[in-house]
Amino acid sequence: MAGKKWKKLLKICLVGCIVEMVALSGCGAAGQEIMDEEGIRSYLDSLESYEAQISVTFYSNKNENTYLVRQQAQKDGKYRMEILEPAEFSGVTTLSDGQSVMQTDPSIRGMVKAKNTPIRATLLLHTFIKNYTPGDGTFSQDEEGTAVMKAAYSSGTDKAASGVLRFNTATRQPESLEILDRAGNVSLRILYRSFEANKELAPELFEIGGEEESGTEQSQPANP
Repeated sequence: MAGKKWKKLLKICLVGCIVEMVALSGCGAAGQEIMDEEGIRSYLDSLESYEAQISVTFYSNKNENTYLVRQQAQKDGKYRMEILEPAEFSGVTTLSDGQSVMQTDPSIRGMVKAKNTPIRATLLLHTFIKNYTPGDGTFSQDEEGTAVMKAAYSSGTDKAASGVLRFNTATRQPESLEILDRAGNVSLRILYRSFEANKELAPELFEIGGEEESGTEQSQPANP
């Protein structure tokens, strides 16, 4: 008799635990509300700065080149992009204080002036955000909450006619950004390996100083 009572009590406790687990998981799901287009846009508009590690691949008719880059950027146009891989370009850094753009190369211990080209600008998430306008751009979203947003770019170059952003609303982080040419082909693809939104970035990260190599200007470098 005691054995039957024990089994009944154990069954009640087990059912109670299952009900509680379901309730808790339900609360968690409710807490991770899938964002709509307006919510995503509002979130991106509030992105004052970010730090990310990205894998960026440049495509051409003949080949493709991939770089691992540490990217730090602010909404006001300041940015810093340091190549981590491949080893032959490790440490090469492109830096903008919002006005001027410079590149440093530790292998030659030099700094050269560079142009803020449309292609370089498309590497920044803020460029996509500025070009995406609800109602003008295209928007779709799956049941898991991954949004696909497309924006037309007014870059003035055929290689950067539009951008396609994949954004995960569960993690509230971008997954990838593709830049398409006017024919719809991918010019470059960015994969976000890590992303920290609204990170406080020290002002000195974007300060341009040191000796400049005179008479040298790069309009379209082979790397970021």
